[in-house]
Amino acid sequence: MTLLEMLVVMVLVSLLATLLLQGIGFFTGKYQVVQRVRSDLSLAGLQQHWFVSSVRGLTPYGVEARRFVGNPRSFQGITLAPLQAEPGMPVTARWTIDAEDASTLLYTENGGRPWTVLSANGDRLVFDYADSAFRWFDRWPVEAAETEWTPTYIRLRSVDDGPVWLARVQANPEPLLTEETLR
Repeated sequence: MTLLEMLVVMVLVSLLATLLLQGIGFFTGKYQVVQRVRSDLSLAGLQQHWFVSSVRGLTPYGVEARRFVGNPRSFQGITLAPLQAEPGMPVTARWTIDAEDASTLLYTENGGRPWTVLSANGDRLVFDYADSAFRWFDRWPVEAAETEWTPTYIRLRSVDDGPVWLARVQANPEPLLTEETLR
């Protein structure tokens, strides 16, 4: 093999090695983008699941002091699906939109330390409540549905962009405990 043939072979091998390394670099870059998007989607799904499961577990409680109450900035009620405590244990869950930053959603159990569940990047968030006739209200309880202890649906929505999350309260219409049973 002559010196010229060896140089040609080395040039061809170096070109192939360069193409191979560029392909690996391109693949790694695309893989990182896919992983970042998957991570963001997983987090968004987890946040929504926390909200939906907590709301689905809301249970009517007949004692007026612990009854479900809600307004556009927050709601509080007894849930059997808490996020921190043992599932099935009745816990007072409170979902609040931060007063200083109306785009941050906070969750608290039994008056404990609140933790941030969602930051909506500047969108102003509010809660809405629907009765069994699917009429939406900005607070709960309401006179139009005074026989209902909990709303049928709770919606978190952006004032500008519309619904963010929607959750159905799957509770027995009768409260667990009423003030009459305490007497």
